[in-house]
Amino acid sequence: LLAALEDEATRLETTAERQFLQSLGGGCSLPVAAYARYSGKLQLTGLVASPDGKNVIRVTGEGTDAPDLGERLAEEAIAQGALEILSQGLNIH
Repeated sequence: LLAALEDEATRLETTAERQFLQSLGGGCSLPVAAYARYSGKLQLTGLVASPDGKNVIRVTGEGTDAPDLGERLAEEAIAQGALEILSQGLNIH
């Protein structure tokens, strides 16, 4: 019944974005963003910023498997220091 509402591009985009955020432990209170776009291929850009905006990590990539792409870019962000930046956000009251 809901098959008529299925939009594959939207599903791929949101799956990649959500996987990126989940892999970093992101939510509404941390400065983490993800934006995916599908136009024949899936592209994802992820961003992690310090609360003051002075430190920003931006990662981007392409892939065919949405969860894998989100996870891979989260790992790239972690390798560049994302967890240290995110821990700063957890200490703000």
